[in-house]
Amino acid sequence: MYRLGQDGGIYMEGFTIFTVLVLAMQYKIIMMTNTLTYINWGLWWISILGYLLFTWVYGLIPGIDYNAWYHTVNFSFQTIQYWLAIICIPILFVIVDYCFDYTLSAIYPTSVDQLRSKLAEKPRT
Repeated sequence: MYRLGQDGGIYMEGFTIFTVLVLAMQYKIIMMTNTLTYINWGLWWISILGYLLFTWVYGLIPGIDYNAWYHTVNFSFQTIQYWLAIICIPILFVIVDYCFDYTLSAIYPTSVDQLRSKLAEKPRT
């Protein structure tokens, strides 16, 4: 329920779930990148903010059916559940995925994993 006493319904839940999915994949991309630069970080933030801005502007279009999507993003932004979900759930997904990838690479190392371990053992001159 938001401050206007209306129920968000399936559209708010769907928007929240989709946003969690988008953010989890964005975090995964950052975790997979070996050499992060300012360009990577800038484009990452532009991508996330662009997604949120697009969905917010799209929800403001008055020609859209009021009962369907109109102001869904605004209503979502007003709830604490939305903000908790988009912060906590993607981070949890990334932690679980990172632990799974680490365990899998320890049991079944790929050629890249083997090369990285050999390079880490080699003394630097």
